Amino acid sequence: MPESYKIIASLGEDDLRHLQKKDTKEVDVLEIRLDLFSRNYIQKEMKKKLKGIGLPALFTYRRAEDSSVRSYVKLFPEDVEGILKDFNDNSNYLDIELNREDTIFRNYENLNFRIIYSYHSFKKSIYAKEMRDFFRRTCSSQKSEIESIW
Repeated sequence: MPESYKIIASLGEDDLRHLQKKDTKEVDVLEIRLDLFSRNYIQKEMKKKLKGIGLPALFTYRRAEDSSVRSYVKLFPEDVEGILKDFNDNSNYLDIELNREDTIFRNYENLNFRIIYSYHSFKKSIYAKEMRDFFRRTCSSQKSEIESIW
């Protein structure tokens, strides 16, 4: 059993729109599935709602083929720059997909978020060697930290 764990609630736009602070008593982190939000909500309403709830956020963006839920719209880096700037501190997280070259999180290495590296595929699981190779290619700036994991 791990020494500590976090309870994460994964949310799309409708979920967040109706979420109230009283509903989050058992939740540690809100996973904000950006692919399940409209551009308008991200840019005009999300900041106020998340700040009002007051929990750390984990920002993720899934490709349609890596999700069982239909996306709202294809987002581009400029669509999320504002929200990332507003939540750019180490109490919040970014989920960086190792098997994607085109992340919408520009220059994430220079941000203050905690980084979660993930791999998503409904077609196959990857072997430990493939995961190590992804880490080595993707995370060269944190190479010593990654080498100590393996």
